[in-house]
Amino acid sequence: GKESDYRAFSAGTFDTAKLYVPAGTTDKYKAADGWKDFANIQEGTPTGRDIEIDGLHYKLDMEAKVAEVTLSPTSYEGDVIIPATVTYGDETYSVTGIGHAAFGNCRNLTSITIPNSVTTIGIHAFSVTGLTTLDIPEGVKTIAEYAFESCDNLTAVSIPHSVTSIG
Repeated sequence: GKESDYRAFSAGTFDTAKLYVPAGTTDKYKAADGWKDFANIQEGTPTGRDIEIDGLHYKLDMEAKVAEVTLSPTSYEGDVIIPATVTYGDETYSVTGIGHAAFGNCRNLTSITIPNSVTTIGIHAFSVTGLTTLDIPEGVKTIAEYAFESCDNLTAVSIPHSVTSIG
């Protein structure tokens, strides 16, 4: 038979299954042979969603009702204020993390306000940014390795008593 007869998915799967794809890739999957036949393509994971709200990108955990700030396809710049909660659909999510490289390479990031709800700051979260000062709020427990790598303009960082681990 010809190549199209050998598919990884049976025909009925295309109509019934949800295909979860990385944020910002839906259009590529809808255009790609072998993937475009899926009727239901969603960004994120079965329990999570990658979304943008008010210019910030988040990974939502639909079960735990928490959100993590993630890297933007474009660079964050200026004065960024992270909210303590975000709403998606009918649900409110507590913003508890700043993810891997979320603000990495944002050279025009001048200030960031982090809410008390944040408990973790990820690897490379603020590496190579234009930040000059940073107030980490009480509530942050973990600061991962390389969080502030190559932050040449950083002159002051306040670290609260709640921090139990610095990478």
